[in-house]
Amino acid sequence: MKHRRFTMPLLALAVFGLGLTAGVVAGQPARPVATPVASGALPESAHAVIVRPGATGTLARVVDVKEVRVVRFELVPGGAFPWHQHPGPVWVVVTKGTLTFYSAACEAAAYPAGSAFFDPGNLTHTARNEGTEPVEVLATFMFPADAGPAASIPQPPPATCSIEV
Repeated sequence: MKHRRFTMPLLALAVFGLGLTAGVVAGQPARPVATPVASGALPESAHAVIVRPGATGTLARVVDVKEVRVVRFELVPGGAFPWHQHPGPVWVVVTKGTLTFYSAACEAAAYPAGSAFFDPGNLTHTARNEGTEPVEVLATFMFPADAGPAASIPQPPPATCSIEV
């Protein structure tokens, strides 16, 4: 009988602790599930010229692409990518749902299934699934030789945007 007297409070404490842990995890947006589709190294670097309009005129830079990777990402409703950048340019095609992309300036752009967008790679951003159905995207990463294995580089949340990720 003594054994039971100590077991029940310990069991209750363990269940309470598990509930607190689940509450902390449940309070954070779900992260995307990444599935590598394909990757390949180019025999020689290819020069990718990135040109995009900016507030002070056209911005341009050259990236020496050495590797191409294709990754499928799935994101549940309410899920979000953490704030990040990429080591090189990325083409993104949305195949299911609607992905909402946020720049560090908190400018939002919604991309429904069948749409695509370009990320120049040196842009701090996040993306969220603000809809009610899962989001699926195919991302084609173009990496320079010195990019390393990571497809994204974590960034601190910008002071200019309070989007929860």
